[in-house]
Amino acid sequence: MEELEGDLLDDFQRNHVKYGSLRAKIYFMLDVVRLTRLVPRSRRTTQNSKTMNNLFLFNLKYSLRSIKKHRVYQSLNIASLTLGFTCFSLIYLFVYDQHQKDSFLSNPESIVGLNVIHEGKEGIGIHTGIPHLLKKDIPEIEKVSRMNSMIMEVSTTGSQESFTESVLSVEPDFMDIFQIETVLGERFPKEAGTVLISEEMAIKLFTSAEEAMGKEITLTFNNKPSKKHIAGITRNLPVNSSYSAQIIGQPGNYQKHSDLNGMVTVSLAAFFKLMEGTDRTELANRIPETLKAYTERTSILNTEYKFRTLEEIRKNPQIAHNFIQSVDAQTLLIFKIVGFVILLLAIGNYVNLSTALTLKRTQEVGIKHAMGASRKNLMSQLLTESFIVGGISVLFSLLLVLALLPTIETYIGLEIGMELQSRYWLIIISILSLMALVILTSLYPAILFSTTKMSTFLKGKASNSPKSQWVRSSLMVLQFAISTFLIVGSFTFLKQLRFINRSHNLNKLENVIIVKGDIGNQKSIIAQKLNSLPEIDLISFSSFIPGPADNGVRGLGTSDFKSSFDLYIIDTQFLEIMGLRITEGQDFFRDDRNKTHHVLVNQAMIENIKEGHPLGQEYKLYGEVPSQVIGIVEDFPVGSIKSEIEPAMYMQAEVNEQLPNTIKKLAIRLNTNNPSEAIKKIESAWLEVFPDQPFEAEFIDDRIAKVYTDELKMGQLFGIFTGVAILISCLGLVGLLTYLIQTKMKEIGIRKVLGASFSTLARLLTLNIWKVLALASIISFPLSYYFLEDWLTSFVYRTEISAELFVMTLAFFVLIVGITVFWQIRNAVRVNPTEVLRNE
Repeated sequence: MEELEGDLLDDFQRNHVKYGSLRAKIYFMLDVVRLTRLVPRSRRTTQNSKTMNNLFLFNLKYSLRSIKKHRVYQSLNIASLTLGFTCFSLIYLFVYDQHQKDSFLSNPESIVGLNVIHEGKEGIGIHTGIPHLLKKDIPEIEKVSRMNSMIMEVSTTGSQESFTESVLSVEPDFMDIFQIETVLGERFPKEAGTVLISEEMAIKLFTSAEEAMGKEITLTFNNKPSKKHIAGITRNLPVNSSYSAQIIGQPGNYQKHSDLNGMVTVSLAAFFKLMEGTDRTELANRIPETLKAYTERTSILNTEYKFRTLEEIRKNPQIAHNFIQSVDAQTLLIFKIVGFVILLLAIGNYVNLSTALTLKRTQEVGIKHAMGASRKNLMSQLLTESFIVGGISVLFSLLLVLALLPTIETYIGLEIGMELQSRYWLIIISILSLMALVILTSLYPAILFSTTKMSTFLKGKASNSPKSQWVRSSLMVLQFAISTFLIVGSFTFLKQLRFINRSHNLNKLENVIIVKGDIGNQKSIIAQKLNSLPEIDLISFSSFIPGPADNGVRGLGTSDFKSSFDLYIIDTQFLEIMGLRITEGQDFFRDDRNKTHHVLVNQAMIENIKEGHPLGQEYKLYGEVPSQVIGIVEDFPVGSIKSEIEPAMYMQAEVNEQLPNTIKKLAIRLNTNNPSEAIKKIESAWLEVFPDQPFEAEFIDDRIAKVYTDELKMGQLFGIFTGVAILISCLGLVGLLTYLIQTKMKEIGIRKVLGASFSTLARLLTLNIWKVLALASIISFPLSYYFLEDWLTSFVYRTEISAELFVMTLAFFVLIVGITVFWQIRNAVRVNPTEVLRNE
C-alpha cells in the first residue's frame, strides 16, 4: 500500500506540473478508482487461482493480450491468411466438384461415346447406321443409343413467355445407359409427338409434376414451333451430374439414312454401355473390320474410331457437344497450380511475419526464461496465438467463400454440384485441415521463440541471427517468385487476347451489329428501308458471320479437291464490312461484269486443290454453269483460333434461289455516336418487314467473344487470383519492412544526425529486398516460360512469349515494391532522431 501510495503521489506531481492542479486531482481520483479492482484479487490465494491452474486459459488470455499488443503484425497475418484461404477454398471447391462428377453412376467407366478421328481432328458425329450394326456384331456392347441435342425455345402452349433449353432426341437404351428414372407416366415416349420432362422442368412450366402430366408444350427451333404432349416425368438428376436431361423426345426417322452405302450421310452422337472390363482401345480398333461386311466405302473403313469415357469427354470441350458440361483439362490443371501456389504464398507469408515478430519479442522471451518459464510453456503460448489467428482467418475465409460462391458460380456458368450434406462435411474437413496447416507452420516460429536464451538477448544477437535472416530471405524469394510467375501469366493472357482481336479484325468491326432471322427473298425490301437511315453506313447479307457455329454448307467437295470444304453465301459488301482484303484476283464485280457463277476462295483452299492454282479455274458445284474462282480472300477464323482455318468457298447471295433459306445474317455498320438510338430505328424497320420474327441483334465483337467464353472467364479469374497473390506479397512486405525499420531505428537516427539523405537510408533498408526480387525473377522466369508455352500450344494461332513480357513483369513488380517501400521508409525517416536515441 505504501508503494501504491508513493506511485500515486509521484503521478500527481508530474500531472500537476504538466496539466495543472485541477486535471492532476481528477487523474488522481481516477487512478484510485482503478486500483479498487485489485481488492478482490488480493483476497484470493494462489492455491485457489483457476487461471494459474488452467494453463490453456492462461495461454488464451495472454495470447489475446499479445495479439492486441502486436495488432499491426497480426492484422497483416490475418488478412493474408484470409485471402489465401478464400482463394484456395474457391478453387478447391471447383476442382473437387469436377473430380466427383457422375460419381452416382454405378459404373461410369463403362459408359462411352464413339468419336471419329479424320485428318487428325476428332469429332463426335458418326454415320447414323454404325451404332446398331456394332451392337449387333460385337458382344461386348450391352446397350446403345444415338443422340441429338438441340437448343430450342420452350414455352407452354398459348404463352408468350419462353426460355431456351437443350432438348434431347434419344433412343430407349439411353434411359438405362445414363440411369434416368421415371417417377410418373411412361418409361420412354412411345409416340413421336410426346416427350418426357424432369421434375424440375415440370415445376418450372407448371406448378407440380402431377399437374404437368398430359399437358402440352411448344418447342421452337429455327422459328418453327412444334407441339408436344408430356407423357412422363423423370426424376431430377443428382446435382453432381455432368449431363442434363430436362426434355427427352424420340429421335427423327433416320432409318432411311442408316445404309452405309447410301447417297445421303447423316451423322449423330452415339453412346454405348460396355461390358465391365472391356478394353476400349482394342474394341475401337475392331470397328473397321466389323464394318467391312456392310460397306466398302473408304471414308468409313479408313476412319479411326475412338471410345471416350465420360471423364475424357468432360475434360475436352471440343468433343463434349452441348450435352455434357465440360472444363478443359489444361484449364483445370492451371487452376490447381494457382490454388496451390496462392495457399503456399499465404502460408509462407505467415511464417515470415511470425518469425519476424518472434525475433522482435526476444526481450519478452528472455525475461520469461529468467523467471523460470520452460520451453514447453513458451511453445504452447505461441501455438495458442497461432490457433487464435488461424481460427479468425478460417472464419473470415468461410464467410467470404459463402458470400462469393454464388457470384463465382454465376460468373463462370458452372454450378458447384454437391449435395448439401456433402458441402457441410467438406466445410468441416476444410476448416480442420486449414487449422492443422496453420499449427504446423507455426512450429518453426514457436521453436525459435522458445529456444531464445537470456544470454543471447543480453548480447543483442537474437534479431541478427544469420539463420533467421536466411529463413526470411528464402520465404521472400518464394513469395516474389510466385507473384512474378502469376504476373507473367496475366500479361501472357492479355497478349494472347490482343492477338485474338487482331485475328478477327475486331479493330475494324467496332460499330458493326448483326441481325439474325429468316430473310429469304425479302432482302431488297429490308435493304431499301435500312439504307434510308442516316445512321447506317453499310449493310451486307450472308449465310454466316464469324462467331459460334453458324449456317454454312459443311463437308462439300468434288473430285477436284483433296478434302471437303465449307461453302458460305455472301454479297458484294461482305468483305468490305468485315475488313477483309483480296490477296489475289478481285472481289465480286459491282457492274455488268458480275456473274452469278463467280466465286471466291480463301487462302487455305489453295492447298486443298489437287492440281494447279484455283484462281481462274472452274469447278462444278451447283447449277449447270461451272463456278469460276475470280479472287482469293485472306484467311480469317470463322470460329475459334484453337482450330485451323478450314478451306472455304464464298458464293454470291444472288444465287440464293439454288440454296434456299441460307441468308440468315444481316451485318450493319453504323456511323453514329448513339448506337442505341440507331438500333431502335433498325428494329422498327425490321418489324415492319418481318412482323412475325423477333428482332435479334448483337455487336459482332460480343458475338465473337462467345467463342472464347471459357478463356475470357478463366483468364479474368486468373487475373483476380494474381491480384490477390500480389496483395498477399505486399502485406508480407509491409510487415517485414516495419520489422526491419523498427530494428534499425537507432541506426537510422545516428545516420540522420550525421547527415544521411533519404536516398541513402532507402538504399540501406531496401538493398536486400532488391537482391531477393532479382533472385526470385531468375527462378520464376524459366518456369513461367515452360508452363505458359505449354498453355499456348492449345491455340493453333497464337502469340509468342517474348522478352518484353518479362521486362514488363519486372518493371511492374519493381513499381509495386517501390511504392510499398517508399511509403514505409517515408514514415521512418520523418521520426525525430533525438527521441529515438533517447529511447534507445
